[in-house]
Amino acid sequence: HGIAGRWAVRGVWTETPGPKESEVRDSFYDSTIENVRWEEASRDHGCCASWPRSSLAGDLGSSMACMHAAWASAEGGVLLAGSQASPSRLAPPSHLPLHSAPSPCAQYARQPIVQLTLRGMLDMGRDTLKGPACRIASARFVQEELPKRLARRLLDLQLLPHLVVTNPHIHRVYTAYFHTLQTLLAVPPVTSLAQNEEFTALLKRLVDDHAPMLDYLATGLREVRSRPLVGERLHLDPFLENMLRSRISRRTLAEQHMYLNQGRPGYVGVICTNMSVAEGVDFAGQRCRQVCNETYGLAPDVVITGDKRLTIPYVPSHFDYMVYEVLKNSSRAVVERHLQQSAHSALERRLPAIHARICSGEGQVTLRVSDEGGGIPQPLVDRIWEFGFTTMGKELIDGVERTEGLGFDPSFGAGWSVAQIPVTSGNRFRMGGLGFGLPLSRLYARYFGTSAEDGAGGGDLEVRSIQGYGTDTFLTLKKLEDEDWQEEYAEDYTSPMPNLYH
Repeated sequence: HGIAGRWAVRGVWTETPGPKESEVRDSFYDSTIENVRWEEASRDHGCCASWPRSSLAGDLGSSMACMHAAWASAEGGVLLAGSQASPSRLAPPSHLPLHSAPSPCAQYARQPIVQLTLRGMLDMGRDTLKGPACRIASARFVQEELPKRLARRLLDLQLLPHLVVTNPHIHRVYTAYFHTLQTLLAVPPVTSLAQNEEFTALLKRLVDDHAPMLDYLATGLREVRSRPLVGERLHLDPFLENMLRSRISRRTLAEQHMYLNQGRPGYVGVICTNMSVAEGVDFAGQRCRQVCNETYGLAPDVVITGDKRLTIPYVPSHFDYMVYEVLKNSSRAVVERHLQQSAHSALERRLPAIHARICSGEGQVTLRVSDEGGGIPQPLVDRIWEFGFTTMGKELIDGVERTEGLGFDPSFGAGWSVAQIPVTSGNRFRMGGLGFGLPLSRLYARYFGTSAEDGAGGGDLEVRSIQGYGTDTFLTLKKLEDEDWQEEYAEDYTSPMPNLYH
């Protein structure tokens, strides 16, 4: 397969879509809802088509009308009753109390979440081979679970301080979540294979549409924290952890169903039953070298040692995200340190390689990434896990469109050449700068880190710095062949009254 073919297919190594696909018409849900895009600065959430679920009809429009009355203008002034806000400059709801949330949102948020378990995911995946009834059951499960999980995150967004929710980037996240909730609730229960195919196509578009939300959150956070006095006192990490952990959970749920319908050899839904750890590291290393070369004009080699034959059941897109972020940080540290130390052109001296060692243990796999980038300054060691913290210069941050989460899928074929990776201006291949890479990678690692039996250990991400020399990063993965995993804390509320200030 050629690179164009791989680029056009949304593979399991990616969390972001390829080029915009042609519009697919779905007849069994109201496409006028799904086609509304949050890029429009002004939206009337109440003006949607009739909802198939009559118990929710009417409540949403009236409650959203009340919410519009509480929205602030882009200048930060409160919109008083009877006044008019600019139709193109609306901000999201301010710090609304829980009882003023949209009725469907509150109704679904109160419903209990069904925890994902590995055994359930694998059993459902294998059952889909037995007949159409299992595919329909999988679709119905996704239909029931996604609205509840989205509703909880909407309530969390509504509980944020006014300074945060009036940020235009946070506004886009809120609107996207609300739009997705509307869309999912407008879909009647799947009862046939034809409806399942259409529902799967809808899921794919919604997942792709939510790909930029991570960057909107990161950009909004950076802007909010740059505000004098109040911004620097905001403590949003608990909120962001819940938002992003929930994002991982929702994507896993949606993509599991999407890929079950594809029936790919070697996969049970989104889980690759024999993922090569060495190939995954090598693939992330190739992309990292290219990005580093584009940014600095040179890049260190990535040397893989240890158990190169090791394969494990895992989710390739999760693994790719974590490894790429770790290698990217190490590459940047190595290059910048040796550019500073060299009295001559750094191109004239060989950069020390980054060493990635694969170690297999009982129930776990550890990837140790070692670099000679000088280590992390002591005052910054405790801050590397803060969302939004970055040491990258402003000139490299500005203009970053999608810094977090690259992705290709080497499962489509082996022997990729770094020269084949497409490069365009404003694409996702950047050295970072929004400060979500490491903390989000740790969330990915920990997502599959808990045993359903006793909460025993599993995935994690740890950093050990030796000042003046370099850094060792330890990525520990839980082998998913141990079928006792279940998600925990994926959909908690941040807090009824969150402590958002230091």
